[in-house]
Amino acid sequence: MIMKMRDHAPKIILVAGIAFVGTIFFSWGMDFTSMGRKNTVGLVDGQEIPYEAISREVTAQEEVGKGQDGQELSAAERREIPRKVFDTYVSRALHYRIFKAMQLSGSGEEVFRYLRSNPPAEVVAHPMFQTPDSVFDTTKFEEYLSNPENLNNPGIDSLEHRLRNMVIPMDQLRLILGAGNTISRSEVERAYRAQYRRARFEFARVNAGDFGVDSSAVTDAMVQQYYDRNPDNFNEAEQVDLYYVKIPKVATEADEKEYYSELVEIRSRILDKSAAFEDEAKFESDDEGSAQRGGELGWFTKGQVAKPFEDAAFALAKAEISEPVRTSFGLHIIQVEDKVQNKDSIAVKARHILRKIKPSAQTLDSLAEVFSDSLRTVSEEEGMAKALAGHPWLRVDSTGLVSRGAPVPGIGYVPGMTRFAFAEAIGSVNDQAFETDEAFYFFNIKRRVAAGKLSLAAAKSRIVPILRDSLQRQKAAEYLNAALAKAAADAPLSAVSTGDALIKTGITDTVTRMQYIPEVGMRNPAISAAFALPVGKRSAPVRVGSALYVVRPVWIQSMDSISWSSPDVMMVERQMNATNGNQLYGQWYLRYKADAAIKDNLAEYYAD
Repeated sequence: MIMKMRDHAPKIILVAGIAFVGTIFFSWGMDFTSMGRKNTVGLVDGQEIPYEAISREVTAQEEVGKGQDGQELSAAERREIPRKVFDTYVSRALHYRIFKAMQLSGSGEEVFRYLRSNPPAEVVAHPMFQTPDSVFDTTKFEEYLSNPENLNNPGIDSLEHRLRNMVIPMDQLRLILGAGNTISRSEVERAYRAQYRRARFEFARVNAGDFGVDSSAVTDAMVQQYYDRNPDNFNEAEQVDLYYVKIPKVATEADEKEYYSELVEIRSRILDKSAAFEDEAKFESDDEGSAQRGGELGWFTKGQVAKPFEDAAFALAKAEISEPVRTSFGLHIIQVEDKVQNKDSIAVKARHILRKIKPSAQTLDSLAEVFSDSLRTVSEEEGMAKALAGHPWLRVDSTGLVSRGAPVPGIGYVPGMTRFAFAEAIGSVNDQAFETDEAFYFFNIKRRVAAGKLSLAAAKSRIVPILRDSLQRQKAAEYLNAALAKAAADAPLSAVSTGDALIKTGITDTVTRMQYIPEVGMRNPAISAAFALPVGKRSAPVRVGSALYVVRPVWIQSMDSISWSSPDVMMVERQMNATNGNQLYGQWYLRYKADAAIKDNLAEYYAD
């Protein structure tokens, strides 16, 4: 139907359509080989995945991620993007293949019907489709879709392509996979009761951590027994242990003076009327939120902003602009727009321009050069401690054992480190600094441990805390049971904690078993026990994390039968069928992907 509505040039580019242009499932087209390439990141059933396509999308996704809040992505976030892009590329290729084989696609009528029933969020929020009260008007959107002049534009083309070639075929595939796998009424009834049946119950809780157990209580025989009974817990991949030096990216005094001078210059331009405060804020301020509003902060009273900022702002007269003011956020110049004296306080309306104190490019270069070639040579020959003898502000630390691709304890992900650590010789030091958002790093490979089962001696440090925690829980359970034994079986649990600081008791509001309950938690064994017991009967101690609970229901809603025509019951059934369909689809896709011929060379281009 939409294909027949292409006669005139558009008057408006639909916002929703443009939003989909960058979606990687659809914007690359269906031909992998159509993009001039030099390198291949992988293959999907013989079709090449060009590096250029992956690289462009990685860059685009980094910009999208950064643009959401104006902040730079962390090293860990950047590290995840290439894998997500590659996996999405593979998924798209496999889906197009199965859609073609099964002849699944959306007709023009199906596309039109889908759009009418599922308007994109950008459309719902667009003023042209809203009532004067800012409510989405379905009629306006349908009239827009029914006008051929509105449909011949790149936005609609992209949106239609997405619906016709992926969204609607995906729905068709899910229906096929879910045929004959409907949820039974007994399953729906159980889910409905879990969501809607209500109860109130008492609880008594002890925290295992309050019962001290020394490590000496864990004997060698206990460690050996645990090690023998849990062999799979100690199979380890290849690991590496490294010495490292961290050089924090810290701005120097000279950097701060430079930022101070910049703000002084900006202030001068505003004072001599060659620039307006609002315009300078838009282009110069590092506060992404207020910069768009010309530095506008709105009204505030004392205690609502950083103390140095507050002191400066409240000392200014109306229309006056401060000298640069230092806070934990950076350096600011402040302009007071208005002041109002209330009965008990003064409110100020102000704008500001912020300069975040970050190390300059020159400072970063000098930090990276601290570990010069000569120091690297000394480190490889005599060790890092010797190499850093002339740099007392630096120290050598150790990562401990790290698996391939895992974050470094105390550091996180360091791009480039994994490839170096598992490829270079023992004793090697990286030629150039590895870098994260916070620091530069130099690593010296201390040792590597081959894949295999940890020895008992190596595993002991891991086992002892587990056994100590078990002994603590045992001690806590004995304490709680002893306290319960002193109270009558039908006595309220509040009687158990009288004069005992180690036992916390309480009673819930009227709750369902699916909601969060203060001091008890959400969807845990204690809540399940409370709903399973008869009213007035106490449970045995139930473990929830590091705590032990005894629960006693005081009221449970009677629910002998349910109405199958109830909107709530029908909604639960729809939710369960949707969840079941997603699970069936996920299982199918994993099997389908496992059978495909996929070659993954991503690590050669994005090592970490």
